[in-house]
Amino acid sequence: MYSECPCEELSPIFHKGVTSEVYKYNRSARIFYADFPTDSPYVTSMGATAFKSDDGKTVAAEHTASIVDGAIITTGGGFSALAPQPKWQAGAVQDWATNAPDDAKPPANTYDTSMRGYPDVSFNGHNYQVFAPIAQKGRSCPCKEYSVDGTSASSPAFAGLVSLLNGHLLAAGKSALGFLNPLLYKMQQDKPAAYLDITYGDNKCTRDYCMIYGYNATTGWDPVSGLGTVHYPLFKAYVLAARNVTA
Repeated sequence: MYSECPCEELSPIFHKGVTSEVYKYNRSARIFYADFPTDSPYVTSMGATAFKSDDGKTVAAEHTASIVDGAIITTGGGFSALAPQPKWQAGAVQDWATNAPDDAKPPANTYDTSMRGYPDVSFNGHNYQVFAPIAQKGRSCPCKEYSVDGTSASSPAFAGLVSLLNGHLLAAGKSALGFLNPLLYKMQQDKPAAYLDITYGDNKCTRDYCMIYGYNATTGWDPVSGLGTVHYPLFKAYVLAARNVTA
């Protein structure tokens, strides 16, 4: 664990030979706790979305994944308490801090926009069909088809798109993309149409209860859906053009 509190602020608790140190702090100033490692500036942080349908057949809109809208999970998001804001993210976060409506944000003293905000982007994280053994802890069939949700689904799906781009680059004799985040934020400035901006949904609810405060999706980057979901053909065109590769 890491803490910036001074030692005199720690109060020991003794129980059956075990000593625990408890830091006394003002709870009103810290009601959100960032997830690790997704709040790290050294990873591409993924959010999860779902597709809303009014009739069960036609897709009406893409929104942030939440248990209140039929998803199995609610996507996360917020600001790190330890990692400072990276330069490549500064403009997007500042735009959110300045222009996002007040009702899309929790109280100002509960987060710090000078720190690393997450997620960076989102991708569908709802209703992936997988096959798994019917027997609990089984490793062989008979199998059954299951529906799974989560950023554990949206992350590898998005990584697959990046692998396709790397394939095009390597085939053209270019190097792979490497660290992706600066490119993602630059693409939002240069070619905003390469993203679907997610403007509906929030991350206030868990499976057990809904909180009073959380973050709402809004125009531009936000701590629920990030920059939005990528439009792959435009994403591909942007990356290849930046590397002088003809599609």
